[in-house]
Amino acid sequence: WGKEALRGAIRFSNYVIRHNVFKDSCQNDGHVGSGCTAEIAIWDGSNFNGNQIYGNIFRKTTDQQNSGGVIVVGGNGSGWVGPSASNTLVYNNTIVGVKGFSTMGILVNGGSGNICSNNLYYDMYGSVTPATSCNSVSSNTEVTTNPFINYSNGNLKLSAASVTGTTLSNPYNIDINGIARGSDGVWDIGAYEFINSANQLPAAPTNLKIQ
Repeated sequence: WGKEALRGAIRFSNYVIRHNVFKDSCQNDGHVGSGCTAEIAIWDGSNFNGNQIYGNIFRKTTDQQNSGGVIVVGGNGSGWVGPSASNTLVYNNTIVGVKGFSTMGILVNGGSGNICSNNLYYDMYGSVTPATSCNSVSSNTEVTTNPFINYSNGNLKLSAASVTGTTLSNPYNIDINGIARGSDGVWDIGAYEFINSANQLPAAPTNLKIQ
């Protein structure tokens, strides 16, 4: 039914979901009741603890709405079936172009020890501020001015340093392209660390010959 790109059900604990690109990955496929609940939806089971979701890109280019959010982990005893989640980490994800009703961002039904930090939102549903719900939240930011090199063509690398994010330890200090976070002097939010002349990777060599 196109409801989730990744569904964790029954038992889904201690998984790592990192450095992926989810583009138009759930949507209405014409069946009755189809449509996107959330790109990642981990609920309806018995154990949802210790999961890590970081450095991913969630991009939607259609007008189809999300009914639940972008990332949902754990049940809340009513609308979301199953037990609450604990020790869930959601870091440095880029979330763009997602349409929805009211709950559009990151929803971790906890539990304890759930931390959501450095997640970047852009081009969300009208003027609705995407919610980020965790036990602990920091540096989750919706920007209204395009921060990317070429948003319309899907280049979501940052065109300039972002607001300063929360510094995190290894392995969360490496971005989706292998760049060390904070190498430009700012821990950038979202999936990409900004690259300037100081932390630019060298160009690939050319005209190599084997002697």
